[in-house]
Order: sequence, then structure tokens, then C-alpha cells
Amino acid sequence: MNIAVVGQGTAGIMSLCHFLYYSDFNVTSYYSPNKKSLGIGESTNSSFVNLLQKSIDFDLINDLSQLDGTIKLGTVYKNWREQNINNPLLDGSVAMHFDTNLLADFVIDKLKYIYGERLTVIEEEVDVSNIKNKYDFVINCTGFPKDFDKYQIVNLPINSCVVKNIDIAGDWNYTGHRAEKNGWVFEIPLTNRQSYGYLYNDTLNTEQEILSELNTQEASAVYKFQPYYKKHVLEDNVFFNGNAAIFYEPMAATSLWMYDNVNRIAHDYMHGIYSEQQANTVFQLTSVDTENIIKMFYYGGSNYDSDFWSLAVDYSQSTLKNHPMFIKLQNKEIPEDGWVFNKWFLHRVADNFGYYKSNDWN
Repeated sequence: MNIAVVGQGTAGIMSLCHFLYYSDFNVTSYYSPNKKSLGIGESTNSSFVNLLQKSIDFDLINDLSQLDGTIKLGTVYKNWREQNINNPLLDGSVAMHFDTNLLADFVIDKLKYIYGERLTVIEEEVDVSNIKNKYDFVINCTGFPKDFDKYQIVNLPINSCVVKNIDIAGDWNYTGHRAEKNGWVFEIPLTNRQSYGYLYNDTLNTEQEILSELNTQEASAVYKFQPYYKKHVLEDNVFFNGNAAIFYEPMAATSLWMYDNVNRIAHDYMHGIYSEQQANTVFQLTSVDTENIIKMFYYGGSNYDSDFWSLAVDYSQSTLKNHPMFIKLQNKEIPEDGWVFNKWFLHRVADNFGYYKSNDWN
């Protein structure tokens, strides 16, 4: 079987690694050298590291520095409660932070060496509709859609981000999620810089107000967006992944988790395990579950009493208060099935972010 992956952002690289390692397909990678990644530090989860370790024999000790990367042991939530909330990775696993500008060249060189003629790399900007008939399947990782007619817009409180990079090495081993009056800030440590991103809602605050809170006059980058997922992740023989499939705020590295799940769904469809309807349904359900997980972090608010946090709590509670899975959590029951996330992860988030305070959980 012959497949094509269009795009070499994080999702495109994950797709190449997945299908070269988990299948015997021939894979063609199309990319435009003029299309740049977002260029900020990225926080991952353990499944991302596992994929690199399996597909390119990635060595956290010797290879991490080539991505200006640092070890990630978990996420620390600051200012959400009186004391920091430490959310370690499950099962003693580790993840990483890396520079998105360095990922593609590093991984592609490794893939060429390991997989040889099974991988073809073509430096060309292509329209997916013009090449899809040449391949059994295409994975479209071309980034943000030009229109949203085929997308479901979701109610999350964030729609803007001001990024500030500081050219000083980050010396911490976690991803920071720092609540602020008008949103929250991600904190990413790299070996060559620190990346901070203030996520906010531009209907409530201006860019200048956010820059003032960051104690800076100029941003490294500013992004405007709306959260969405694609109604049908599979159309004809084309799967959509990365920002072409879904875009939510970067809470708890859920985006990379979704990219990995799209590849798994595509793999199962290609091998006859899922029908087209099943593949699209699984993606839709997983997207909604991920949206609700993000809302769990907002459910109990933060240390701040502001318009943003009132909006965030309202979005969260209006969705979750009657959700059967969350009713179980409120009753201190562990959901056994019907949810895509680890049941202990659900308990930990619910316990720390406003559903209940349990000191006697067994």
C-alpha cells in the first residue's frame, strides 16, 4: 500500500513515524520549505516520546539536546488554588519539551536512514485534492483550514495567545500552567530559551492589556484562533490530522494525544477494523471527550475573580454538571468504561480542580 503525508509539522512527523513503524506501507512525505511551524516550545506526553523511541530509536539522553529539548516529568498548575497543583505523568513515565523548528529535519534524517526506500521525501507544496488519486490514502497535515464549513466550533474560553520567548535556558522539568487574571500562561523550558504563552479571550481583553500583564511591550508572536474539530476526519481516502483536524488550547498536551489517536484510527480503518462511519464516530467522540477534559480544569475556577474566569467556569459547569461521567466523579466513583482517558487521570483532575476534595480515596 502507498500513502502520502502532506506537511511536516508535529502532526505530519508523528504520522510519518507511525505508518513507517506500524505498517509495511510505502510512505511519501510532501512538504513546503516556505511553510514554517509555529516556532514555539512544545510540551508533549509520554506517548509522543514512545513513538519516537520505537520509530527512530530516539535516545532521551543523547538526542534530546539536538531538539533543544528538556525532560518533562509532569505539569504544575500555579495560581489555580492556594498551593500549586502537581500533576505528574502516570506510571512513572516521562515526556519532553522541544523546539518545533528543529523536529522535522532531525526526524526525517533518522527515518531516511532506518526505512530507506520505503520513504520518499518531496519538497513541493501540493494541493491534496490533486494528489489523492495517486495514493491509497493521504494524511492531510497542512494546518489550519481556510473555512470552517466542515468543522464543529466548540465552546472553550480561549481564542488568543500572546507568546513571549526569553533567550535564557529554562531550568525546570515540568510544563507550567499559570493562572492569571485574564486567562492562563503556559511555561515551556528549552535549553536555549524559555517560552511563555498568555492564553486569553480577546472579547474580554486587548492584546495591549495582556502584554502589560506579561511586563513586556512587544510579543514574540500573537495568534488568534477558534477551537474546533472536523466533523468527518475521513473524507474519501483522505484523513485529516494536526490543525487540519482539531485545534484546542494546549491544556495538558491534549493536542498531541489527539494526533496520535487520529493515526491509530486511520491505521485501524486501513486494516479493515473500522468502517468509515466508525472511524469518523470514534474521532468525534474522542474530540468531545477531550473538550470536556479541558473544561474539567476550569470547573472550580482559579484564585482570580474576573470576567474571564466567570466565563470559563460558566462554559465548564453548563456542559459538565449533567454529564453522566462527571456525576460519577462527583459521587467519588471511578468510571470503568465509556471514556477515552485513564480513570485515575480523571480522578486526579476532578479531585484537584473543583469536583470534590477527597482525602480518603482508596
